[in-house]
Amino acid sequence: MTGPRSRFNRSDNLALLSTLDLLPSDCGGEFPGVSALSELAKAGGGTAIEQALLELWTEWRRTAPRRQRPRATKVAAWLQSVVDAGGSFTLGIPGEAGQRLSDLCGERVLFWPHGRPSNSLAAITSSRIGRSDAAVAAFVEKLRFALPRVAEARQTVLVVEETAGADLVHRAARQASIPVLLGTASADRHPERWLSSLMQTDPAAVANEARVFVSPAIPVEASASAGVGNGSIAAGSAEGLPLRDRVAVALAETVWNLSVRKGGNLHRLLQWRLQQDGADAASVRLVVPGEEPLPNHLVMLVDRGAIPWQLLKSTGGEPLSPTRESLATEELSEPAVLESIAATQSKAEDQTDLLEQLSVEGEWLIHWTRMMTRPHAGQSSDDWLDRQLQSSSDDPSGPLASLQQILQAGIIRASADGLRGSMPMTCFSAVPLRELVSQRRFQTHRARWDFEPYGLCLRRRTLEILGTRPVIYGDEALWQAMPEPERPWFQKRFSGRGDRQIDWSEELEWRIAGDVVLGQFARKDLVVFCRQAEDVTQLAPFSAWPVIALADLV
Repeated sequence: MTGPRSRFNRSDNLALLSTLDLLPSDCGGEFPGVSALSELAKAGGGTAIEQALLELWTEWRRTAPRRQRPRATKVAAWLQSVVDAGGSFTLGIPGEAGQRLSDLCGERVLFWPHGRPSNSLAAITSSRIGRSDAAVAAFVEKLRFALPRVAEARQTVLVVEETAGADLVHRAARQASIPVLLGTASADRHPERWLSSLMQTDPAAVANEARVFVSPAIPVEASASAGVGNGSIAAGSAEGLPLRDRVAVALAETVWNLSVRKGGNLHRLLQWRLQQDGADAASVRLVVPGEEPLPNHLVMLVDRGAIPWQLLKSTGGEPLSPTRESLATEELSEPAVLESIAATQSKAEDQTDLLEQLSVEGEWLIHWTRMMTRPHAGQSSDDWLDRQLQSSSDDPSGPLASLQQILQAGIIRASADGLRGSMPMTCFSAVPLRELVSQRRFQTHRARWDFEPYGLCLRRRTLEILGTRPVIYGDEALWQAMPEPERPWFQKRFSGRGDRQIDWSEELEWRIAGDVVLGQFARKDLVVFCRQAEDVTQLAPFSAWPVIALADLV
């Protein structure tokens, strides 16, 4: 590596440990645990310090003022349990990874509840994935490509919490029986709370999995000579970049990147990593589509030593799924007809009759589905992740999967998402289906379409009997004046400014408190709709009601 090497001196070590509350409060003066204190002061990068800490707190428990003994006893007992479990505290880590961590993040203490893993670490990184099913599927395809290479190299997957795709990488690695080190990077502005937070960690959360907790950095004013993590990153400082990404790029021996946005945080970190690694720049691997030219920002990384690994398209030359950006420009033609595909169902419906029914103004309310961005009610987080990992660019999930889940469960689940207040509601629109499709808009701030061509048309009179009511559109003054029981039906009418102002009253929204059980609807009072004929074959086996596809204008 190039550049100056930052290393703590004796006062820096003690300043860091004191700031993190790892030292007893009064051990700066005459103290019986002088040998342990001296050992901590002279510890080098990567030195295990748990035994010295235990000795220090055990001695302090015997000599501390009475008011401080309960805490001293508690800390000493906890440190003993850490040692007994094979856990370790280290001042940074040794070698090149330790230098990268110091340069990017400043000097830090690392807590390893089960000790340091013996294998080298491989991080799987990505810029923000996006929420669309196509974006998730593209990420999963690249993840499936990278993980076997990590396994072949007998490496441990480093998963730093809250980095892009961390939950998916974690789940996939565990399914493939690849060892995982789960990292937690603390950006706490109150570093003196770090020891207390560690002691409050749920033992079950660290019982069966390798973990590493990275402490907050030592404040600059605590030691003028301490490293503060201001490594030069593309003509700037690393200080403003997300700590979680810095830790992942610093600690891993190998970085597998699945996606990187030009000029983004990760792009800047990878450039820095390649510059620092020099002859070892091949430690950065880029998973790229095999039959597409590399964009310039990836060519730059390759020129600096990154190794591109080509992900070939599936047999048959099928194109990859569109990205969220291309989806944002997609136009859904206004349907000229609603094409009945009821022949695929046990009881065929007359297409003309369905069209006539759905064309009756005010007769139907529409509930449409969106992609699932979190587990639905009753679904575990692992089941949700497994569903995501099963996705592919040839088999998108998204709103189609949401609709299938509704039909399987027989329930439209209420939600408070996007609503003012905490009351879960089920929402509908009185806009006719054809008009609703033609008004479809991409909501940039939510990274999704406001309407997806998947959902259910339900007879309005049945919903009214169940308690469904139109929302009340208004302003803040109306909200303040409304009785509390009426507020779940409030909707702010206008949002945005100027040309971007949205009038939400155009949605003609209706709501009902709680879930809606589909079994309350007769076959003639509910129609399921989807984008295309191929979707009907997936939905029909789960539906007791007619399923129709929206046909594009021809």
